[in-house]
Amino acid sequence: MEINFRQKKGITLIALVITIIVLLILAGVTIATLAGDNGLLTKTSKANLETRGASVEERKDLWKTEQNTENYVEDNTAQSLDELLNDLEKEGLITPEERTQIEENGHVVIGSRDIIFINKPLPSTGETTPYYPDENCKYVEGDLNTGLVIADKNGNEYVWIEVPKSITQTANTKEELYNILNEYSIDYKDTWGWGLTNSDIWYEGCGLSEEEYNNNYMKMLNSIKENGGFYIGRYAMGSLVPRDQNSGVTQSAIKIDMYPYNWVTCEEAQNICETYSLEDRTSSLMYDIQYNLACKFLEVKSDELTVEDIAKNSEKWGNYSAHDMQLNRGKYAIYSWQTSTLGEWMDYTEKSDAVESAIKKNGQYVLTTTGASEENYVLNIYDFTGNVFCYTLGNYQNGDLGSDNYPVIRGGSFYQDGNYMAASWNSWGDIYDKEIEIGFRNCIY
Repeated sequence: MEINFRQKKGITLIALVITIIVLLILAGVTIATLAGDNGLLTKTSKANLETRGASVEERKDLWKTEQNTENYVEDNTAQSLDELLNDLEKEGLITPEERTQIEENGHVVIGSRDIIFINKPLPSTGETTPYYPDENCKYVEGDLNTGLVIADKNGNEYVWIEVPKSITQTANTKEELYNILNEYSIDYKDTWGWGLTNSDIWYEGCGLSEEEYNNNYMKMLNSIKENGGFYIGRYAMGSLVPRDQNSGVTQSAIKIDMYPYNWVTCEEAQNICETYSLEDRTSSLMYDIQYNLACKFLEVKSDELTVEDIAKNSEKWGNYSAHDMQLNRGKYAIYSWQTSTLGEWMDYTEKSDAVESAIKKNGQYVLTTTGASEENYVLNIYDFTGNVFCYTLGNYQNGDLGSDNYPVIRGGSFYQDGNYMAASWNSWGDIYDKEIEIGFRNCIY
């Protein structure tokens, strides 16, 4: 029998190659769909991590509630921390590594949640006793000699400003307490000896009623006497987006790499500060005396700064017009004095060397994001001087101006001379002013 091989059906080499290619493409699409940053597996893993974090946080909150009621209920059977962690680990809600983090640091990060079980005790002495403004705050770094840093539950950071208790304990009245603090920080009240009369006296347009202003002032003074200090923002207030003269309220944060929260009135600045109040602790603009005390703190605790560096010439540690400054992170923008315009914000890596003073001498100046240079960093505080002025609740009282409604602004700015407008520099703004060079820094007491 003759067999006709031509009638046999088969797969050609070309068809096989095409099939393999199609299968590889499909496999690639499948892998890309499942893996990768936006893949199903990654999304599922992140979702599971967030769910686990939420469960741990809920159990922590219930445990803290039990702890808080233990002193008020007889035969309370609240778990110890060790018992709670045993249960969480048995249920697979925390790993052994996460348990170790909780035991050593008091908190753990699971997904997007930083879950605080216990607050690490803060260092203290007979002269100063820092505190956590609320139970959700955590220790970040530093100590009483290098700058003690804490953060709230949203990651906004603060540095403790020590004011020794020994200097205030003899004060029995508001006037006595103010006079003692004023004498202690007198080098920073009237930097140039011009007889300036700025004081902590209420003025319309500061963002507080007269009653609120005076009540908060007394609370601030008493808190300083009781605790030996207060907190200030580690950074000047930042904005998540760049601001200009037409900006309304933008999302703010006291974090690194934020755009300056400028183009704002004093009243608007105070209103934003108040949103950072924690439990029974008040957040506000600094009173004028607090700014002087912060300057004194930098003098006493820093090995680098003298009274002269703070009161007369702050060129070497602030973003000023002639400071040849090395950027370490963040962004910067060039401001033209001739055209009064701010250029495009650029990443710091786009300028490999220092921001040249030659650029600034040609009428162009550099505004940076918060914490952009390690040169502008002292005792864990960034940009205390230069970059932007800071509004305070001080009242610049000067009859020559025809009004008492002038908020005191402190420090210098990016297009000023640090040999003139040093860190403790004080001048006035207008209650209606919105300027590119004026921002603010909050405090907590």
